[in-house]
Amino acid sequence: MSLTIVLEEFPTELRLPLVRLVDELKAEFRVQRTDFEDLKAIVRDLAKSQQELAEAQKRTEHQVRELAEAQKRTEHRIEELAQAQKRTENEIILFRRTLTA
Repeated sequence: MSLTIVLEEFPTELRLPLVRLVDELKAEFRVQRTDFEDLKAIVRDLAKSQQELAEAQKRTEHQVRELAEAQKRTEHRIEELAQAQKRTENEIILFRRTLTA
């Protein structure tokens, strides 16, 4: 239903105030072009920030994988050192037995 048809249902003396009211409401709630441009810029900035975060997350995941691999190598080396320490202790025990015999 058009505004003209709706206005015809009102008394003549109310039509002009109603038109003014509608015009004011339209002006107040109209999305301004600058508002729309601002919103587009915000969305663009958010998209860029999200992309940067995704790239940073990939780098972090890569670093975590590298750290996990380094941790495995360290654990393996510690196990080797523990075995070498055990052999050294056994050799010292044998050496002492040889000296005391």
